[in-house]
Amino acid sequence: MQIKNQLVNISIFITLSFFVFFGRGYGLYFLLCLTSLILLKDSWPKNFNKDQKLIIFTVLLFFLSHLIQIIFNGDNVSVLDTSWRTFFIISIILVINNFKPSVNLLFSSILSSAFFAILSGCLLIYLANHYHIYWQRFYVFEIRNHSEIPHLVYNFFHNWMPIQTGGMLASLFLFMIVLIGYFLRRSNYILTAFCLILGSGLIYLLISANARGAWISIPPTMLLIIFLSFNTNSRKKFYIASTIIIIFLCLAYSNQTVKSQIKRTISSIANSQTETKHNFSTYERIQLWKSAIYSFSGAPLLGYGEKGQSKIRIEQNREKIVNIDKDFIVGHAHNQYLQALQTRGLIGLLSLLMFFLSPLYIFIKNFKASANDINSKTINILGITFIFSVMIFNLTQAYLHIMSGILFYCCFLSIFLGYSTYLNNTQNKKELS
Repeated sequence: MQIKNQLVNISIFITLSFFVFFGRGYGLYFLLCLTSLILLKDSWPKNFNKDQKLIIFTVLLFFLSHLIQIIFNGDNVSVLDTSWRTFFIISIILVINNFKPSVNLLFSSILSSAFFAILSGCLLIYLANHYHIYWQRFYVFEIRNHSEIPHLVYNFFHNWMPIQTGGMLASLFLFMIVLIGYFLRRSNYILTAFCLILGSGLIYLLISANARGAWISIPPTMLLIIFLSFNTNSRKKFYIASTIIIIFLCLAYSNQTVKSQIKRTISSIANSQTETKHNFSTYERIQLWKSAIYSFSGAPLLGYGEKGQSKIRIEQNREKIVNIDKDFIVGHAHNQYLQALQTRGLIGLLSLLMFFLSPLYIFIKNFKASANDINSKTINILGITFIFSVMIFNLTQAYLHIMSGILFYCCFLSIFLGYSTYLNNTQNKKELS
């Protein structure tokens, strides 16, 4: 039993620590999945509780909506590449519920993940300068002939997408804010300072990533964290945390890169009806969103599928309904919700919302029941803020449509849910006794 427990601990630590360390770090999710499958027989419950049943139903609905997309819209089996991996959420939750890994291990793993993400970013910046590589976006070598770059170096960073990476960095930054509140309430000022340092590094890398969709999620999510983390019994620490967060925001949004991007975005939205080289990204997004809304009106229940959406976009371009660049004819709608509507209709949107709201409901329920258990409360805050922030930056990108995004979401969601449910069950047993 002790060996199996250590196996769960090691899998969680390695997976979280190196997820954002190198280009294909998201593949480590399958280490956690493999561990959960090995230990699933020992963890299978005699009766599933309500929370477990809700998650099973949610995962099945999410998968079936993609299966329907194949059956009724004629899409390739490849559309299941992302959805079938969500089944591991169930096995990971069951294993964590059974083996009850250390809460301190989870917090250490999150800190380690932030540290290695910063280390990776600093290393990339150094190498880019050393090899005089022109790179337009963070984590992507903008060079076709990379013969002058050592093979190991190129493969280490290859396959990062700047928008996806920005979302991951934003999540890690928000985790640091939650842990600042946790360590302040524990009066652990050394780890509070360490979280501040990591948070500063992450916000710098997030600005460098130029992922504006991820930036948008930070202010409202930080306000949510303040609201959830502190109550009237800890006013002094509430003011300290609020001051820290305000300083973070002021430093970040006074940065010249951020200011120029905000100004550029506002200008491009104001001139979105006319495409120019200065507002290409915003203009194309608006055109894709218009296309998705028009497509939904034509097939509201099941959508058109991914093959069908490309044909619809060509027809809409021909009829001057939208003006989508040829490079964007094939691809997602840069909005997860509209992408679901366009390809899978109302069934797709319902399954996507369930994928967010079901675990969010569990976190909120367990947060209310956590009383004075600071560990349980903090894990539930991590879960709530994680889902809330992902829902926000899915407004400007199809985060779960890309492999790294869906695996990042499934990985952290399943771990947070596993901890949340087992801590809640433990507390309920104490109250009954």
